[in-house]
Amino acid sequence: ALRRKLLEECSKNALFETTAIACTKAMDYRLLNKDFPTPESMAKIGTRVWAVVAAKAGVGVFFKLNAARVGCATTPGAIGRFRDVELGDIVLCCVSGVSINGRYLYLDRYDPDWDYFDHQLRPSFEKEVGTYG
Repeated sequence: ALRRKLLEECSKNALFETTAIACTKAMDYRLLNKDFPTPESMAKIGTRVWAVVAAKAGVGVFFKLNAARVGCATTPGAIGRFRDVELGDIVLCCVSGVSINGRYLYLDRYDPDWDYFDHQLRPSFEKEVGTYG
């Protein structure tokens, strides 16, 4: 009887903590990307956006953006840069592409040391065609 009572109390506290964490994350989510006036304004390559990790699968990492868009990382390099995140984490990302219909934003993890979307600044062994010098 004592064991059952202790288990009930522990599960109530765990449920309370889980609920409190979920509520805090929901409060954070509602303010996510509030500085963008429209979803179209964030759909530009190189734009920094905050994203909540919604799902991780072998084919990619999927994000909620608090906009009428879905974020996803689907290339092996991009997926690898998100390997340390957990579901529900909020991550600073960079838009690396936009789907044909504009509904999906392809995301990569933001890195202050590299601008992955300026082809002139990408590390490469060969000069890019059309570069000067």
